[in-house]
Amino acid sequence: MNYSVILLGATISLSVFIRLCVVCGAIEINSDDVDTTRSKLSQHLSNLDTLPPETDLSLSASALHQYEVDYRKILQEDERYQEPGREAELDQLVEQRMAYLRTAPTTTKSSSTTPKKFDENYYEEQICGIMHNIRHKDIGRDDELRESRFIPDGFAPLGCFYEDEWKKYLVCNDRNMREVPYRLPRDLERLHVSGTKIQQVNRTNFGHVSISNIQFVQNEITDMQPWAFSNVDNIHTLEIMDNYLSYLAFDIYFGLKDVMALHLDGNQISFKIYENCSARTDISEIPLVLPKLRVLMLRRNPLQIIPAQMWAGLRESELTMLDMSSCALEFIHHESFKFLPRLQTLYLINNPRLMPTLASAFEGLRNGVLENLALSDNGLHRFPTEAISIVADTLYSLDLSGNPLAYLSTDDIPSNLIRIRTLNLANCYLMDIQDGTLDRMPSLLTLSLNYNFLKSVPKMANLTHLTYLTLSNNIIIPAPDVNNGGAQRRFIITENSFTNLRSVRQILLANTNVKEIPKNTFSGLSKLDSLVLDNTELKLIEDGTFTGLDALKSLTLSNNRELTSISPLNSMTFYGLQNLKYLYLANCQIKFKNIPINDTNETTTMGPSEVTTVNDSKPSLIPDEFRPFKFLSTLQKLELSNNSITHMYPELFSNNMYLTQLLFDGNELESWNTPLLSTLYAQNRAAMNEDSLIDLNKNTKFALSVNKLSFITDAMISDLISFGAYVVDLSSNIFMCDKGACALRDLMSTPDGGGIFPYNVTWTNKESYRCVDPNSDVLINLVNVTNEMCTYFDKSFPLPEETSGESSNNWTTIVIASTVSFAGVIAIAAVGYKQRAQIRYLIFRAQLNISVPRKAKTSVAELIQYDFDIFISYHNEDRDFIQNKFLPEVEDPSFRLETKAPDHLNDLEIGSKSAGFRVCLHERDFEAGMPITENILEAIDRSKKVVIVVSKKYLESQWCTFEMNLAYHRLVESRRKSFVVIILEEIPSNLRTKVLNYLMRTKTYLEWPGVDGSRQDVQRFWTRLRSSFLAKE
Repeated sequence: MNYSVILLGATISLSVFIRLCVVCGAIEINSDDVDTTRSKLSQHLSNLDTLPPETDLSLSASALHQYEVDYRKILQEDERYQEPGREAELDQLVEQRMAYLRTAPTTTKSSSTTPKKFDENYYEEQICGIMHNIRHKDIGRDDELRESRFIPDGFAPLGCFYEDEWKKYLVCNDRNMREVPYRLPRDLERLHVSGTKIQQVNRTNFGHVSISNIQFVQNEITDMQPWAFSNVDNIHTLEIMDNYLSYLAFDIYFGLKDVMALHLDGNQISFKIYENCSARTDISEIPLVLPKLRVLMLRRNPLQIIPAQMWAGLRESELTMLDMSSCALEFIHHESFKFLPRLQTLYLINNPRLMPTLASAFEGLRNGVLENLALSDNGLHRFPTEAISIVADTLYSLDLSGNPLAYLSTDDIPSNLIRIRTLNLANCYLMDIQDGTLDRMPSLLTLSLNYNFLKSVPKMANLTHLTYLTLSNNIIIPAPDVNNGGAQRRFIITENSFTNLRSVRQILLANTNVKEIPKNTFSGLSKLDSLVLDNTELKLIEDGTFTGLDALKSLTLSNNRELTSISPLNSMTFYGLQNLKYLYLANCQIKFKNIPINDTNETTTMGPSEVTTVNDSKPSLIPDEFRPFKFLSTLQKLELSNNSITHMYPELFSNNMYLTQLLFDGNELESWNTPLLSTLYAQNRAAMNEDSLIDLNKNTKFALSVNKLSFITDAMISDLISFGAYVVDLSSNIFMCDKGACALRDLMSTPDGGGIFPYNVTWTNKESYRCVDPNSDVLINLVNVTNEMCTYFDKSFPLPEETSGESSNNWTTIVIASTVSFAGVIAIAAVGYKQRAQIRYLIFRAQLNISVPRKAKTSVAELIQYDFDIFISYHNEDRDFIQNKFLPEVEDPSFRLETKAPDHLNDLEIGSKSAGFRVCLHERDFEAGMPITENILEAIDRSKKVVIVVSKKYLESQWCTFEMNLAYHRLVESRRKSFVVIILEEIPSNLRTKVLNYLMRTKTYLEWPGVDGSRQDVQRFWTRLRSSFLAKE
């Protein structure tokens, strides 16, 4: 007997036994112990289903008996089968499984049978048979025992659960699952199997079930048998992603007549093994599969090559989209695509090795119907003219983004590329586009030129249909001599840049160093709907610049910090935008001019609390220079966040009857005593169409967070009611607990404000609304403010009635008057003593406004002698960092002298120049017996710098956040920029307050590297901290 035959038979028998036991969960194999055995058996396991037909693969009686014992043991561990009365069901399941195994082919071969020699024909018959879908004959559906394969209604298989209440979405994610659940519900919409140890899928895994979407994601699948899903009806989407499949055999999908999308992304599929397969002369010999397939996704597979007849089985399918991105493609046979006659969309992203033979690969697409082509991130240094010319006649969309083209000329564009509508040239390192190049594509609708190095708008004389133009993020490289006095290159916009773009609806110019826009640049763009000039270097918008933009609905000018450096906004700035709905002016350092208060030619100005009331019965005589939004009658959203606005006046919005969103976050607004929204404005909104009013109100928002609002006035409450905001944000302001705070509390107590609002109002960060108790200086949640606090500031001390009559004695009158006066003095003194912190706070603000006018050039720091260099705010949990790290370093004399301080910092030094920084700590430097609020204010006033040490505990503490807010507002009031923020640990976004977000956005903060930080990182931290302490305000 041939010993090699015996050895082969024994090896195959052992392989199949181990395989069945592992897949069925009968035994648990330690992979570390069987590495050697697995390597020896891997070839037999991978070729098990391609053995010659005469090979017999059934199990021995002893193996079947052992499997029955193990399988029964596994089922008995399931809680469902441990209940009384379930024994019969368990026995039935075991018998059904064993009946199936007894009918399986055997693993032993007849000794009289001579094994088939694996000669040179094996490769063609077996390997190439996989590609040609002829490994197996039609074995049809397996209906055996199908009725017993269903699980009872309401149950989920072991290791699975239902994701929805209708029990149509079954998820199986048990890490120990080694095979597809044996019993499945009859009718599912989705089966999702992920994170399991399933290695094989075959037709016996499924009974006769119906599943619309099957997903095998991130499992260990290495093998899928022919007709694997033939027992499943109504599959429309099949996803086998991020597994270990190494080949693509369409015979796996035999019988799937309804599949429209097949996703095989992220496997290890390679077509390299088919490289030497000979083409079939008779294509009809290759069976057809997936007749309704429309989408085939093969991303992130190492395909390497596409053989000539790879797609022959799909020649009559409805495939319109093929994605082979990031597939390490090196070669595509020139005839391969001819078997996909309906292909409309092709993705070949990130396949740089294919680019040299791209033209040859596209030969199969000649005379096809390809409309959309993506070739981004392929390292192309030139426009692929030859390849594109093959498909240009039908091409509508071309994506070449991420290729270092650098330059584009007229010769690069094929003459037949005249139907293209979308061209993406983003991030192509383009420095120049030859005049007339883009005009060779007259049908362009969308052109993306963002993230390049263009120095001006390319010439586009013939693009009369262009609708969307993106030029954002064109960062101009500085001229070589810029450091030697040369001029900085800027993105140039001329009056003729957009002259012929009569159909353009959107122009994006964000993040470009545009410095100026000629007055007539946008004239004639009557269809322009959106214009974005965010984060440029604009210093001036000339009056009438936007004239002619009749259709413009959205204008973005945010983050232009020099926008009003030459001339402030006025009514002519936005003249001509009669249909504008959205205006974004955040972070532009905008200030509104003080309005005149007399009728003479003198221009007396007034502060935020001195605004005059508008007489609604007469037209306003306020000059147009104080009404920048006068001609924006259709404006709905106005964003003015993070500017330098200190006050507003009613005339600002009197013409904006459709206004629904006012966003003034992060300014310097103080409480106002005169309503901003006049009666005329309220009447205009009331006169609107009722249906339109409802739709607008649903998006209404009034945002005033992170300002300097200290009191809630009747005028502010009136404006909230008049504006009709569905969303209100007054968070991150420091209020006093007075009558106004109680009025706000009452409005917030119920969704409709106690019936005041005809709708439900959402108060943003409602839980964070707090005020300072005037009696105890304690920070109180607004909802907990008592009525006693409401009346405290409103207590009056009425005088006794005068004594009348002829017998009145002058002496008696004098005594009574003196008594009353003395009592009044005593009462005022008592109130003043009890409210000394608040009175001191108001006096400080008054003194500050008198002694340091807003336009003063002398900084506050130069007017005040400080007792401390640093006041530090921190949470007690962070005391270890303060005591063991911060103080030893900062108070050490060498810390100050590490680098030479500028001359202007001599005012910091008292006594010896070798003294370290003087730090104010609350536990050692606060005055005993004083209210905490007063101690904090005094410490801030007496310290040159304020250091906030931020941690999670700090932000979770109400008192710490109050201390931070108080310090911020105190420094803002005194025109000081002395904030230093230290971040001790990573702060989740949900913990960050608006004040902290504002500080982190507008100021450079320091991150402590921690105990694990390198010595270099720690040294860099202390160096930067020292520099911030020595910096001039």
